[in-house]
Amino acid sequence: MQSFPEYFQRGFLSARKLFMLGLSDDGETIAACGISNLSNYLLIYVNEEWQGQGVGTKILGRTISISRRRGINFIALAVRPNNLPALRLYHKFDFREVVNLKEFGFILMIRPFTLKGEIVYGLSRAVCLVIPKSILVYTVICSRTIVGSIRGFLR
Repeated sequence: MQSFPEYFQRGFLSARKLFMLGLSDDGETIAACGISNLSNYLLIYVNEEWQGQGVGTKILGRTISISRRRGINFIALAVRPNNLPALRLYHKFDFREVVNLKEFGFILMIRPFTLKGEIVYGLSRAVCLVIPKSILVYTVICSRTIVGSIRGFLR
């Protein structure tokens, strides 16, 4: 993938439930969005040169639309508290904060689509309120453990 940072490439390899790639006319990767199988964990990437032009809005909107049609109950993500453009984007698409671990460098968010998604959000929020943040950051590991466990419980 041309001009697509290696650390994003590794992360997107786990995005097996859904993966979308946006390319320019010359084949440059301008955006990517994926959802992992394990925990419905969302990864999104927008090439720096294309940021602020609505590309993130388009690819996330399309990802959410396809996710709903495929019966995905929710999407989870972690975002850095100082990434204000990303936070605005996620709020625009009704992602809800589960826990703010800004002292550890991320905010965990979930976008429920169904009643099961609402249950995952509620249970995740309840668990995060009970567990001390210093312990939570090690158990959550960017949401995969808690969300994956609750998702497995609901199957």
